[in-house]
Amino acid sequence: MNSRRLIPTLLLAISLVALSVSLASPPEQGKGPVWRAQDATPRVRFAIKEFNRLKVSGKVIVNYGLETYGFPEGKSYGLWLWNFGDPEGWLMMKDFSADPAGRLVCEHPIPPEEAEGGKNRSCVFDMEKLSLSTGASVKGVPFRAAILSTDGRVKAFTRAVPLPLQYTQRGCTVSAELASEKADAFLVEGEGFAPGEKVTWTAEMAGDVTEEEAAASENGEFVVALNPGASGKESGKIVFTARGKSCAPMLIFKWGPPALK
Repeated sequence: MNSRRLIPTLLLAISLVALSVSLASPPEQGKGPVWRAQDATPRVRFAIKEFNRLKVSGKVIVNYGLETYGFPEGKSYGLWLWNFGDPEGWLMMKDFSADPAGRLVCEHPIPPEEAEGGKNRSCVFDMEKLSLSTGASVKGVPFRAAILSTDGRVKAFTRAVPLPLQYTQRGCTVSAELASEKADAFLVEGEGFAPGEKVTWTAEMAGDVTEEEAAASENGEFVVALNPGASGKESGKIVFTARGKSCAPMLIFKWGPPALK
């Protein structure tokens, strides 16, 4: 039997197991932190890993387990989530601390009934005994989470795309992630290319063709930003191709309102 406690996010309004704690909406509070993965603290890791999914009323429900390590002791940490299209995160659970191995634990858990409905945001279980559930119906929409220390000195970010918008050819993959709630901007990521190789990419969109070169990282990855909405048009189709030494994956996808259906 799975020992994780399911903590549904605002995207999932139903309780999946008897032990779940329902946090149906973000709390009323001041401005939350913005998403800045480039500010992540070195040697600290926060990861979410899918362990199952199911379909409810036409929406895919994905459950993610949480893994933490490398966090320094002597600090208090909070778990933050970002709604799609919202630049500011909201606090889901707080008062975690790090054990000697750098894993986040809940030294002083509150009863689950106190956390019901977000009445108290203090932690209920150790971080790795929790899971996050999110509903997904649109391809390419990211699910983002972070762990931040209350003093702002330690930051760890993670993200996943429950319904990937991607294509793989000869071991190389290109994937598109929505970067705006209007689906008029995207981040396109390539992976599986040779470390350091120059990848020629082209994007046909809004009646224009853009061709540029990107250098793959030592992990064989690259990221480019596309902004078809800048053309003044409301919607259309994007044909993105990335040509490497041994592969040339092509991804075709819609942008604008049709991409959200």
